[in-house]
Amino acid sequence: MSFLSQEQINTDLFNEVQRLKKEKWQAQEEIQRLTKENEELKLKVEAQEEEIRDLEFENSNLEDEVEELEDKVEALEGAAE
Repeated sequence: MSFLSQEQINTDLFNEVQRLKKEKWQAQEEIQRLTKENEELKLKVEAQEEEIRDLEFENSNLEDEVEELEDKVEALEGAAE
């Protein structure tokens, strides 16, 4: 069995700490990137939801208009008979 010198142990520990610090920094950067991306996607979803509400409202108005025109056609057809 071979034993590591105290200097080699210290060097290995130092290198491991440096590696973990770098890994932590990269993870924090990724969290920030994903958080920003998530916020941007939330804004897009909100805009799309608003657009859907507007289109549904417009569709409802058009359906009402179509119904009114159908009623007028029926009235005109009834008057023509």
